Amino acid sequence: MKPKRIKKILTWSLVVTVLLAVGAIGASSFYMLHFALEPQRRSHHEAMERFYKREPASLKVWVDSLEHCHALRDTSIVIDGRGKLNALYIRSDSSCNRVAVLLHGYNDRAESMLHIAYIYHHEMGYNVMLPHFYGHGESDGDHIDMGWNDRLDMLRWMQVANDMFRGDSAQSQMVVHGISMGAATAMCISGEQCPGYVKCFVEDCGYTSVWDEFGSELRNQLGLPQFPLMHLTSALCKLRYGWTFGQASPLEQVKKSTLPMLFIHGDRDTFVPYHMLDELYKAKTTGYKAGALGIDTLLNAVPETKNYAVLSGEQICSIDSKDMTDDIWLKLAKRCNTLLKDKNVDGIVITHGTDTLEETAYFLNLTVKSQKPVVITGAMRPATAISADGPMNLLNAVRIAADKKA
Repeated sequence: MKPKRIKKILTWSLVVTVLLAVGAIGASSFYMLHFALEPQRRSHHEAMERFYKREPASLKVWVDSLEHCHALRDTSIVIDGRGKLNALYIRSDSSCNRVAVLLHGYNDRAESMLHIAYIYHHEMGYNVMLPHFYGHGESDGDHIDMGWNDRLDMLRWMQVANDMFRGDSAQSQMVVHGISMGAATAMCISGEQCPGYVKCFVEDCGYTSVWDEFGSELRNQLGLPQFPLMHLTSALCKLRYGWTFGQASPLEQVKKSTLPMLFIHGDRDTFVPYHMLDELYKAKTTGYKAGALGIDTLLNAVPETKNYAVLSGEQICSIDSKDMTDDIWLKLAKRCNTLLKDKNVDGIVITHGTDTLEETAYFLNLTVKSQKPVVITGAMRPATAISADGPMNLLNAVRIAADKKA
């Protein structure tokens, strides 16, 4: 009889252990969801105190002048199912139709973006819209959406900003700039069908997906694996808020984006892993890509070059200049030396990306043996930008190479 009794005790012990483990994981999932997505609201006063402590005195003077002149104003909209959402805005002194929509980070407020607003408004003359996300600042909301549902709210705010600041123009010219969760939101917006007034995006320290971000924090802060806690917490998020951690993916949205995007990320970021920058950048396969335009396309885009020289184009390679290699440098130098020996060639213009333009110029200075001019030109703004500088730079490069004094 004793062995049977021992067997029963072991069986019940196993059942109790499994039930306790399941209960512990379930409770941990509820706690994780609550911990990660419950808003920690700061007041306007607290936000401004933090701002003044970390920013230089010149920004404090600027903000004080805005508040003194009642130029830093607020407005609100109501969205079905989301309640009342609030935003700050600053009108430009000029009558321009340029607008910057600035998106703040996780558990923060619109005021935290005033240092970026200073650049756009004070330095560049833009109108500025600074929305509070759902569950943040003065907006309604009982949880944080990590940029996913926020992308739809921000599209509404972008429409409001266009209507407010387009002036006499048919529409405004808009940049959407976000930091951290705001950057993730900007990327999520970029994958949607954006209105024609949206011209470009700036993402600063955004994450690839909520799954990747929370999984990274779970590992780095607690040393825990993703399974099963992440899976259960994501399922709870779907039941409560309508989206999963994997669904909320800026990476997948960036793959669909057709507008220019500037990617920024500091390698000392302790919250969003730096390696996510490379994944996001590589995912941007539509819209502008460096090295995508052939030489014939570039020359045809600037017909004025024919007024200064008889041109012929030659494609040595078509790459992003950050991918420049020793083999390409050697090939380029060899081809330059061969062409410059031709009495019918008076000079060479090389179009080049800015990442390694200086290195190429230095290398050619050492390896090209000719008194004829070799001019290397690039562009700071992409071909899809509002005021691309590439065509004018190419024209000026041709003019220099064709000049008898060169």
